[in-house]
Amino acid sequence: MKRMREIEYSLRDFIRKQRNSGRNIGVFGSSVGSMPMLSQLHLWKEISFVADDNPLVPFLVHGSKTIPVIHTKDITDRLPCALIVLAWRYFGTIRESIESACGEGIPLVVPLPEFHAINDS
Repeated sequence: MKRMREIEYSLRDFIRKQRNSGRNIGVFGSSVGSMPMLSQLHLWKEISFVADDNPLVPFLVHGSKTIPVIHTKDITDRLPCALIVLAWRYFGTIRESIESACGEGIPLVVPLPEFHAINDS
């Protein structure tokens, strides 16, 4: 539990920094495995969209919040943004997909298994 709190604090700091730079916060991955992570890390209130290479639903609902699910190629419509990647096992492929659609430079963070930020300026 202590480790998850540390990851959550690091993630909160990343989000604060990105918001202060005027970026929208998104999550990459709309799989069923990502949804519990959003709750565990208390991210539902923080994110404005979910991106996925294969979006199966148009939006996600959590309480009174409706969050759009967009295709990776549409991330450019949400710039400037920063993305939280919850599927760490597929990060290499996900990063290639994001960079192919949007170019390099989008701040990315992989909170698990170890917190790791890329392009975090």
